[in-house]
Amino acid sequence: MPTKSLTCSLAVTVEKGKLASITGSQKQGVTDGYICNKVRRFGERVYGEARVTEPLIRKGPRGKGEFETTSWDNALNTITRRMQEIRD
Repeated sequence: MPTKSLTCSLAVTVEKGKLASITGSQKQGVTDGYICNKVRRFGERVYGEARVTEPLIRKGPRGKGEFETTSWDNALNTITRRMQEIRD
């Protein structure tokens, strides 16, 4: 039985290899051109000054914004170790 997609359809403009704009497309009947603010502002997360460009590890209480940079290897090993601890 066919199901309707609940995903939005996007009209994306790229200029000189860089995301220029994202808007809703009318091609998806269920959402009919609507896209959430999270997706509409995606370019800000990709190109904004506050975006994370290297792995960070929290140092201090959650919510305090205290982080230190680390290597990709250390970050991935830390994630792997934590996931294994949770699984076990």
